[in-house]
Amino acid sequence: MPFYVYGASQVVFGPNLLQARLLSVALGAVVLGLVFDLASRWGGPLAGTVAGALFCTQGLVLGYFSTVNFSPLVALLHLAGLYVLFCADWPRRDVLGMAILSLLFLAKPHYWPTIPFALAFLLWRARGATE
Repeated sequence: MPFYVYGASQVVFGPNLLQARLLSVALGAVVLGLVFDLASRWGGPLAGTVAGALFCTQGLVLGYFSTVNFSPLVALLHLAGLYVLFCADWPRRDVLGMAILSLLFLAKPHYWPTIPFALAFLLWRARGATE
């Protein structure tokens, strides 16, 4: 999946690694926004600010997010799934959250344990057998 995502920037803008890096940095900025929003919803605005600041001060994380690899995409999928599961108030949020988290297997197969844990949590949280 990362090859298709970053390869799409090569198709649109031509063979230039700068465009793929800019896409990776943009994904990192979305991840920062999700970190801030999730922490703000769970712990208030101060918690969101601290979480965003801690995210921005980690040089290794920012280094990975400025190169063209799977890290920003995996972080985006994790946080987008958590955002949909815990912050959205949509009728089918559990299905959408599970679909987003299921994409982790395509992004990097090492993250497959997230999928059964998320499924077990959603089955535990379900209000009935039909849900």
